[in-house]
This record gives sequence, C-alpha cells and structure tokens, in this order.
Amino acid sequence: MPRGRDASLIEHILNWASRMPWQIDAVLAVSFYLGLHLLYAHLSSVVATPPPAVKPEGNPLNAFNPAVNGAIHRGLTMAALGVTAIRQYVMPALFGVGGIVSLFRNGVAAKR
Repeated sequence: MPRGRDASLIEHILNWASRMPWQIDAVLAVSFYLGLHLLYAHLSSVVATPPPAVKPEGNPLNAFNPAVNGAIHRGLTMAALGVTAIRQYVMPALFGVGGIVSLFRNGVAAKR
C-alpha cells in the first residue's frame, strides 16, 4: 500500500479553515491578528524594560540566582517575541486564504 506524504501544519490549518464558513474565517483572522499583535506589543515592552539591579547583602552569591532567573526569563521572552512577530501575520493570512477558498467553494456549490 503506498504511503501518502505527511501534511504540514500549514496544510492542516488551510484545510481546516477552508471547510469553515467564510464569516468564521474572517472573524478568526481579525481575532488572531489583534490578539497576537497585542501579545507582541506586550512582549516588546517587557524586553525593553531593563532588569532590576540586585544588591547582594552579605554573600555575593545571593545575587547569582536572581541574575540567572532574569536571564532565562529574558531569553524565553525574546524567543516568544520572535515567534509572535511571525505568527501575527501568518495566522491571519492562512485564515484569510481559507476564507476565500470557502467562499468560492460555497459559491460554486450554491450555483449548482
């Protein structure tokens, strides 16, 4: 039996979006854009804020733990910022294309 190729995540999303009514695709596209744009703006403000200075009291190793935690938090925030920067445009585009396909598919079916 021949094996079919595995579909990518983008193909799954497009397939799913094209099977929904175009009105739902339009609402999802706008919602994804606004939600991810607001998340991107929030993460940008978090990254722009410098971490607070830690003053070690007594033992200088007391400043080590907050510094490491701050660096890990900042790195994860930068990674989320990069992912959000791309997805705030890709997800609405996918749902927009799915809505257009759904509109034509339903329009052709209605004419028959």
